Amino acid sequence: MAKQSDTITIHSLRRGLAEIERLMDATLANSGVTGHVVPTIQSGGRRAVSPTAKCYGWTARGYTGDDGKLQPLWSTKEGEPLTELTLVAEHMNRSTMAICETVIHECVHLAAIVRNIKDTSKGGRHNKKFKFLAESFGLVVEGLDIEGKPTNKAIGYGLTALGPERTEWLALQFQPDESAFNTFRNVLVKPKKPAKPRFDCQQCDEFVYGHDETRDGRDATNVICGACMVKMVRHDD
Repeated sequence: MAKQSDTITIHSLRRGLAEIERLMDATLANSGVTGHVVPTIQSGGRRAVSPTAKCYGWTARGYTGDDGKLQPLWSTKEGEPLTELTLVAEHMNRSTMAICETVIHECVHLAAIVRNIKDTSKGGRHNKKFKFLAESFGLVVEGLDIEGKPTNKAIGYGLTALGPERTEWLALQFQPDESAFNTFRNVLVKPKKPAKPRFDCQQCDEFVYGHDETRDGRDATNVICGACMVKMVRHDD
């Protein structure tokens, strides 16, 4: 809810984070999953806008340092390492049920971390261990062929949706507060620079690309092939 202070209206993420935490508690209750985790909402960067690697969230303990030891992404001032569970800010404009599905999906990864189950490859491909664990959390794995194998090799078994029982539980028992997810980060797409023109020699296989000054389409630009000493032909495709 927005807070008015003089001329500044603050749109807090607190209510959205509170709903995420409430759903995590309800999803992981009686699952035996213990540990220290910090839920966040942050930008997914290129992973959020790439059509081939669209990312709704992630869960991670840390990264491997130069000494080969795991360096936590988050810690308390007392030195307690924290697992990060993130929802991508650019995708907080989806339906409340879709956001809930992402939270549960990430809870599956959290359970895998706690139980020392390797459920994904370094490249992010979800394996069968993830599939079995996701199904135990009430998710269904989509994007499978008639043999039950994933059609997207990069994602693997990572394309999930809410199963009917989990959907009913969310609607009738959990009852998410839809108004809590009212703020999202806009997708920032940087305009692409026009392609540099290519100049080809018509007598040999030599070619070169132009620089910024040749982007304006000037036909008078002369590029000479040093081997054949003839003018090279410009192509802008």
